[in-house]
Amino acid sequence: MYNAFLERTQEAISALRRHIHASDRFRTAVFEQTLRCAAASPCFDAELGSIEAAPSKIEWRIIDHCAAVTRIYSIYEQFAHEMVREHLSLLQRRLAFDELPEKIRSSYRIGIAKILDKVGGPRFAALDVGQLIAGYHDALSGNPYIIEPQAMLMQEQNLRLPELDRFMRACGIDDVSGWIEAHPSVVAFFASGGRLNPNAATEMAALIGYRNDAAHGSIDIGDILHINVLTEFCDFVAAVCEALAERVQLAGLRSLQPHGHVVERGTITESLKGGTVAIGEISGAVEVGNTVYLCGDAYCLERTVTSIQIEGVPFEKIDLGVQTEVGLMFDGAFRKNGKLLTLEQCVSPLADSSASQGEDGLDQPIHLRVGSAVKI
Repeated sequence: MYNAFLERTQEAISALRRHIHASDRFRTAVFEQTLRCAAASPCFDAELGSIEAAPSKIEWRIIDHCAAVTRIYSIYEQFAHEMVREHLSLLQRRLAFDELPEKIRSSYRIGIAKILDKVGGPRFAALDVGQLIAGYHDALSGNPYIIEPQAMLMQEQNLRLPELDRFMRACGIDDVSGWIEAHPSVVAFFASGGRLNPNAATEMAALIGYRNDAAHGSIDIGDILHINVLTEFCDFVAAVCEALAERVQLAGLRSLQPHGHVVERGTITESLKGGTVAIGEISGAVEVGNTVYLCGDAYCLERTVTSIQIEGVPFEKIDLGVQTEVGLMFDGAFRKNGKLLTLEQCVSPLADSSASQGEDGLDQPIHLRVGSAVKI
């Protein structure tokens, strides 16, 4: 559901890592006067590599430090906002307004009131207030509606984990900080040792402290971080974004499940071939190419089914009337003992008719009824 957003964010973080190392190497070459061009035609102006043309070594490091901590925090904050927008979009395509979690409805009402209180200011200058009010009337009247994300994206301060908790809870997503602390990628980050801080809450607080100092210009020579610490923050935010995407994904699925839009198909009991082949007790319709969600206590993975077998016999599509032992291959690794969920074809009149096919537009499988449990 959110893999594409996460991949784009991870690419941005990877680019920042490369910039940090490239700038450090270039700075070292300039000040050690080892920058040379062996090409017949010079690949850069000789002045570019001269000490005189460069800022001082300290100023250069300050610039890199400020750029890195500011950029990595902005990537994290933007990703959190993007997850909220996508979460609300998923729910509004499938649920009537009065079917949304009460916390979302309450937060939206309060958010609209805050917008109306600030009408005329620069923050909401581009917002059509009349359209906002008309849309809210449609929502309360049971008509198709669109939630204005700006009403839900009013954070009170930087997104330290307690503020992230408050921010996400307003959107019906609970215990985000606890999920982040327990997520396998975050646990692995701190397990590798030598970290700046002992847990996600203090690591995020440290990053935001450096970011705020950079934004206000209060940088001392003793505050300049080594490139290893800057890349540590990159690795940390990458892990946090992965955890956050999965938590928001699971919250959306669980919100839709009582309304029949999400179905729990069974439990994965065994993991084979490096975690890409699963054995599980499955019922209902599954087909090759389907997107499924494998969910546990601290993870919610989106995967594509690439192969289905029952007793060693391959099937393109199955529809099982009872819980049956099935072998499934996915396009990525997973963890066993998780629940397998499917997002059903969207038939709600609230659905956006322009929505692309995928989770919201699954083709109907050819039914294969299996009357009793079989073994692989």
